[in-house]
Amino acid sequence: MFPLVLNDDLSRLVQITLQGSVGNRGKNIPPDVVLVQSMLNSLPAQQGGPAVKLAVDGRVGPKTIAAISGVQRALRRRVVDGRIDPKGPTLIALGRQLNSQGLMPRNVRGIGAPDERVRLGLIGGGGAPPARRGSSVAGSIPGISPTDWQFRSSSGVSLGADIFGVAAMTFFLEKDSRPGAVRAFPWSGIGVGLSTTPVGLDISFADFPSFGLRLRQGIFGSNPMPEDDFQGPCTVFSLGANLGVGFAGTICMFGAIGPVVLSTRAIGAIAGLEVGIPGAGIMGFFGVTGRASN
Repeated sequence: MFPLVLNDDLSRLVQITLQGSVGNRGKNIPPDVVLVQSMLNSLPAQQGGPAVKLAVDGRVGPKTIAAISGVQRALRRRVVDGRIDPKGPTLIALGRQLNSQGLMPRNVRGIGAPDERVRLGLIGGGGAPPARRGSSVAGSIPGISPTDWQFRSSSGVSLGADIFGVAAMTFFLEKDSRPGAVRAFPWSGIGVGLSTTPVGLDISFADFPSFGLRLRQGIFGSNPMPEDDFQGPCTVFSLGANLGVGFAGTICMFGAIGPVVLSTRAIGAIAGLEVGIPGAGIMGFFGVTGRASN
């Protein structure tokens, strides 16, 4: 199993090796539980850490599960299940929060400096290219490697007549190094496609149930990916069906200029609930993403 390496601060690299899940219905391997309990205790109570420090005994009970749930709420995780998974979003968010403040626990098995080869690959040295803003790190592969951005939600409205359509959407994305700070990117475009009805109208809101994927690096993308890379051309493909209420899936190709998909910097996808005129259709929209509004 590959360990988790926190690399948002290249001067403070930390490797966290968790063998199994900890908490509610987790594997709860004692050394893993000690690691999680130590991290929870290191988070100040005003930031969501336990008001009464946990006993670091390697055993999971109601207090440990409640502490994990409390941290998930404080870090604004969408899923509050009282469990921390290896390389999962709660572990990443908690680790980055502690690491950014210099609060990472010491002398705990499973927490320490990364393997030397990983360190050199991230900071540069030993023949490895130095990491910098907008550069590729750790051997990321375009089209395969995940970026440090996650789709959280989306909202929008699209209107179609015959084979033509217009749409305006907002993409809500979260960067690993800023857990809980969701960025809203506005987008608008025109498109063509196929529909089962002469006129189609679809509406979705940010608080509708949805499921978003981690963005993947495109041909011209970089990892870590700067926020500025989202601005500019963006091609969106949308497939949906509803009977007044339905479901839609959207693929976003940031940087893609119309059908020229080779210009893509990052690719993301999200699916969720929508409402509108009953019907089904598939559309390709060619538009522009603006600067984040928050």
